[in-house]
Amino acid sequence: MHVSDPTTIYCNNLNSIQLAKNPVFNARIKHIEVHYHVVRKRVLSSEVELVYVPTDRQTIDLFTKPLGLDKLQQFSSALGLWHLDM
Repeated sequence: MHVSDPTTIYCNNLNSIQLAKNPVFNARIKHIEVHYHVVRKRVLSSEVELVYVPTDRQTIDLFTKPLGLDKLQQFSSALGLWHLDM
């Protein structure tokens, strides 16, 4: 990774990605807090890249949500985790 490469943030909300990429003012978004405008500024300056990942492929859910056995195994495998029988 070069210093000039953008930081990638994976997101499952297309509206958030579109809002960050489109600086057009909209009366419905005037309540958005200042720290979100910082993200928008970074996206527009190519310091941050937002990449869409569908909800059913959010590997981080392994750590944040109860999952069925299939998803648990899929996400564990994606992270390189092994199941050890004792």
